[in-house]
This record gives sequence, structure tokens and C-alpha cells, in this order.
Amino acid sequence: MPANSPVRSLQDLEGKEMGFVSPDGFLGYFVPLDAVLRAKVNIRVTYTGNQEASMAQLRAGKLDAAGVNASVLERYAKREGFNYRALWTSPVYPDLAIIAHKRLPAAQIAAVRAALIGMDKDPEGRQVLEKSAAVLKASGPLGFVPSDDKEYEGYRQFFKNTLVRRL
Repeated sequence: MPANSPVRSLQDLEGKEMGFVSPDGFLGYFVPLDAVLRAKVNIRVTYTGNQEASMAQLRAGKLDAAGVNASVLERYAKREGFNYRALWTSPVYPDLAIIAHKRLPAAQIAAVRAALIGMDKDPEGRQVLEKSAAVLKASGPLGFVPSDDKEYEGYRQFFKNTLVRRL
């Protein structure tokens, strides 16, 4: 929400228009819509295509609220001088994993995994990461890190219990 918005709670969104990235976005659709549904609030859903578009439309007064990732919002707000207020914040979910199909050969999976994890140390890989960060206007550590399947239990639990249903 813009910091000066009269909307102060999820209940204040009753009947209002809320922007979401697409019906496929986890943090830009499923998680915030689930919170709205759990609050028993009826909203009008608008798909904006990406989180920055949601925030731009919110800032321009075309939306009453937007469901977005906090880190994307923070970068946007800093870059655009947008003062905002969060109505609700989700639990933290780890970054999405790159998952290999179970039918791929183990050697191929290991090679791709090693290449991604070592990308920040490879001159060509580092250049790709830096160019990607520039496009996203992201700062901080660049690269991929190894993960464990247990780290993604929160995602499985969310989808097991969500109130969001596909049409």
C-alpha cells in the first residue's frame, strides 16, 4: 500500500482491486491471495504480468493493493522513492530451487549442479550473474547455493493447505 493509503488492514480491501503477477506466481499470487481468502475478504483480482507492474499500478492509484515479494518491493521502493506500508507479511520461503527431472542421468544432473553452484567463480558465469543482477537492479551475493529437499517443506505444506483453487 502507499504509506498514505486509507487501507489499514486486509478487511479494508473488501470489494477493492488487488494486483497479482499472474495465476502462477507463488509469492506474487498464491501466498497473498491465500491470506486474503483466510481473512474472508472479497477482492477483484487483476493480473499485471510482473511484480514491478503491480507496484507501478499501485503507486499510480490504479490498484488498491498488490501482492508482491518483499525483496522486490524493497528494491522498487528504494529505486522509485515509493513509500509503502505492508498490510500482511508471509512467513519466509527459501528462494525457488532449480529441480532436475528424475529421468535425467545422475551424471548430467551433477554436472549442471556443479556448473550452477560454481557459476560465481567462473569468469563467464560471473558476467552472466552480474548482467542479470543489473537488469533486476539487485544487489547482494550473486550465484547459486546447494540446497536440501527439507528446505522446501514449507512450499509443500502451503500447497497442501492453501485456500487458493485454480479455476
